[in-house]
Formats: sequence, C-alpha cells, structure tokens
Amino acid sequence: MNRLLKELHALLEKKIVLYDRFIELLGEQWDCLTGYSLEGLQDIQHRKEALVDAMQKLERDRGELMQRIEVKLAITQPGGVTPSGLTLKRLLRMQSHSMNEPLARSRERLLAQIGRINQWHERLRALMDSSALSLKRSMVFIHSAAEAATSPYHADGRLSGSSRESRMLSTEA
Repeated sequence: MNRLLKELHALLEKKIVLYDRFIELLGEQWDCLTGYSLEGLQDIQHRKEALVDAMQKLERDRGELMQRIEVKLAITQPGGVTPSGLTLKRLLRMQSHSMNEPLARSRERLLAQIGRINQWHERLRALMDSSALSLKRSMVFIHSAAEAATSPYHADGRLSGSSRESRMLSTEA
C-alpha cells in the first residue's frame, strides 16, 4: 500500500506542475487578448491543447491508480469501500498512513489551483463577452452612420442637403 500511495503522491505532484503551467498560459492568454495579438493567441491555444492532453493522460493514470488502491483496500478492509467510490478525500479519512499529510497538502494545492483556473476562465469569458459586445455596437454605429450618410432624409424627416443632380432636374414636365 505504501508504494501505491507514494505513486499517487507523485502523480498529484505532476498534476500540480501541469496546473501551474496551465495557469501561466491563462495569464498569457489574457495578455494576448488585451493586446489584440492573434498570433500569440494561436500559439497559446496550441500549447493549451498539448497541456490539456497531458492533464487528461495524467488523470486517466490517476483513475487507474485509484482503482488499484481501491482493490487493495477492499482486500485488506472488506466492506469498507464501494466499487468506484474511492476519492482522495475518502482515502485520507479511511486510514492513517504516513503519506496522508503529503497527500492532503497536494489535494489542497490542487483545489486552490482549480479555483484559480475557474477565476481565470471567468475573467477571460467576461473579457471576450465585453469585446464581442463592443464590436457589435461598433458595427451598429458604422451601419447607422453609413445609412445616415446615404439617406436623403434626416431622422426628423427633413431633407438633407440636396445634391447637385437633384437641383439640375427640371420640374416643368
């Protein structure tokens, strides 16, 4: 069991490193969005995709390891664990082990990182929503300005300054 818990701790530490890199990328993404850098944004998107793939692989490995720990616990403590019901929090509560403290610290760090990632996502979403709304308003203004410039009437119904062609028309027909 000690070997499995040490392996779990190593996986969690790798996950912490990946989450730190992901948080850094979200900060870079913010800088690219606020600086209107499309090339930088595309580069960050590719790096984020690679990181997400690595995180997903690590999560699969962690899930498999948790299943092995669950089987080991089921053998040593019959009836103590339900199938596919073992979480890190439950594992820490279930048994007293020398690895509990490092695992608990890793768990707390991961939870804090997940909170920061969620905050970054909310900030980025708000920035993109605000930018999209600003672009939409700009397009509406440009369209209305173009419409007003080509219309022979003002908004209040008065004729705008008549063009030279209309002055040259003969009204005696």
